[in-house]
Amino acid sequence: MEHAGHHAVFYLLNCKANGENDITIKILYCGICHSDLHLIKNNFGISSYPIVPWHEIVGVCQNELENYCPKRIHTSTIFDDGGVAPLLGAGITVFSPMKFYGLEKPGMHVGVVGLGGLGHLAVKFAKALGMKVGMVEFIGLLKVKVIKGVNLAIRDMMSSDPYVVLSLGQQTTQTTIIKSNLNPVWNEELMLSVPQDYGPVKLRVFDHDTFSSDDIMGEAEIDIQPLLTSAMAFGDPEMFANMQIGKWLKSDDNALIGDSIINIIDGKVRQKILLKLQNVESWRN
Repeated sequence: MEHAGHHAVFYLLNCKANGENDITIKILYCGICHSDLHLIKNNFGISSYPIVPWHEIVGVCQNELENYCPKRIHTSTIFDDGGVAPLLGAGITVFSPMKFYGLEKPGMHVGVVGLGGLGHLAVKFAKALGMKVGMVEFIGLLKVKVIKGVNLAIRDMMSSDPYVVLSLGQQTTQTTIIKSNLNPVWNEELMLSVPQDYGPVKLRVFDHDTFSSDDIMGEAEIDIQPLLTSAMAFGDPEMFANMQIGKWLKSDDNALIGDSIINIIDGKVRQKILLKLQNVESWRN
């Protein structure tokens, strides 16, 4: 490709001579990965033209070495060589970490999140290796930045050692513990996968105790439906300028301090939420 979005043309590329760490491969076939399409259109902003996309390749090198194979396998006896090309892109992306982490033994249980380009190959690899495989389907990922707490409850003699726990379905993640601070500043990003049948995100603040179970300092629920509905309605946020796209309204049924606005900012959907903790208990009460 000579320019972003340009039609493919034949291009003579002069390569440097092979060095000590270089390999020459005769490319016979190649597949098209979605990341190739992004590079063609310069969606990542890193493309340098002219560009040669199509990195899923099948070819021959002088030493006849193949990725993670104990011996050479002639795939042409199974299907045509052109059909195997995606296995050298999406396929090796999945197979390499499976081998690295030992996910290759018959009878093992493997869960695959999302049946996408990589997911369906992970399912096929796991089944072919004799493992028991199951699918977990998610809508997407939710990134939550926990910024700070203000005037938290005293659960020890004079202060507390607070940390925040977020839960969504069976998932739980938490911030670090901040010692002796009723106005802690975390500025930590936590990640949760959003399942198909999602409910609210449950937020709980705990006081860490060394010699006993941790005490709860308060809790609240975050309704993520307004955020997800707004995000899905607008599709790709990178196509839009900064703008408001939704709102989660304060009411007697939620813990909001004020209305929570949902915006597109710099190509991302963002929502700022201020919560008043519920069921707050203090050691002094």
